[in-house]
Amino acid sequence: MLDKEGKERAWSQFYGLFIEPELEKRSTIAWSDIYKVLIKLPKDTEPVVEFNNEVSFIYAVEDPVARNAGAALEYHEIRAIGEILPPKVDDRYVAFIYAWRTGDHIKFTFDFRPNSPDFDENEYKLGDALSMRLYYEFIEVIMPSVFEAHERLAWIGLPLCPELIPFPLNKIVKYICDNDQDAASKLIEEHCDNAFLEELVQNWYKFEMPRERKTLYDQALKTHSYNLYVVTINALMGEFEGIITDWLFRNLGEEAKQIKEYSGKFQKFKDIMETVIPSEKVEHLIFRSICEFLVSPETILQKFYIRNWNDPVITKNNPSRHIIQHGKYIPEYYTRTNSVKMFLVIHSIYWCIYCYETYKRDIRQEQL
Repeated sequence: MLDKEGKERAWSQFYGLFIEPELEKRSTIAWSDIYKVLIKLPKDTEPVVEFNNEVSFIYAVEDPVARNAGAALEYHEIRAIGEILPPKVDDRYVAFIYAWRTGDHIKFTFDFRPNSPDFDENEYKLGDALSMRLYYEFIEVIMPSVFEAHERLAWIGLPLCPELIPFPLNKIVKYICDNDQDAASKLIEEHCDNAFLEELVQNWYKFEMPRERKTLYDQALKTHSYNLYVVTINALMGEFEGIITDWLFRNLGEEAKQIKEYSGKFQKFKDIMETVIPSEKVEHLIFRSICEFLVSPETILQKFYIRNWNDPVITKNNPSRHIIQHGKYIPEYYTRTNSVKMFLVIHSIYWCIYCYETYKRDIRQEQL
């Protein structure tokens, strides 16, 4: 792996050899206007330099509908994003350099394996880091309608959960926009079955914070699988504040004691996260939507006072944390869909934490 000085030297060489000559040739585009560049390096021909929308990769997507060749695929129909194929020229894999802007910085990766004498195209795949980068670039393309609908999702008690991207969140939003909330709830239940939730929670245990609450989560999974949704929802609803509070004490120490209110904790959580997660990345759109969901009085926070005891404001698809934890029994809240949402909200909170930790680690490494 190149150190910081090595990266700067390599980028300077790439820029001088390939990008600068292409800019001079075109003369109608400035380097400041470019947000991504792909340099293809065939063995026997001139380099191919592509900027911005000229850059394209081939994505394999899961599509449940039989289609004729060339038939259009709507974004809400995509079920999953599979392999992303490396660049080709004349139908042959080529060495390449791929660069993109992140704020004021340029990040890049390169892969010269196709020019190696022992190159085997049958074994050739993109590296994991670049695949993840390209995955999020594609998400930015196919998910604008989902990002725009995050308030509608929140109204039915569903955050912009990363585990549901792209599917079924893209289809759920389509149902919501068509005013078919019953179909949206049915899809949530069908997709997030017991096996899905089991795998979701097991993945939490790769990290320390969720392992400390393993007994709680394991028992919540069991009661959910037995259709005991009153038990599951009451057990998990308090986790939203609990996870955030623990995390604040880990990061702020005694200072966390000064934050008394639920909304203040989540606001502080959001403020700290935003110091690290880059605002131009799709992860920030997801993160911001999750935080807005957590602090919105229209979702799980819903204020509840004793004067409303016999006349609470009830939205059955959006259970109120205040009503539940003040002990008011609302039978309409205790559905399978709402029980599933408890796991999805918790997962979304952990996702924010791990996203923050990942970027914080990357920043530390770049400063070494």
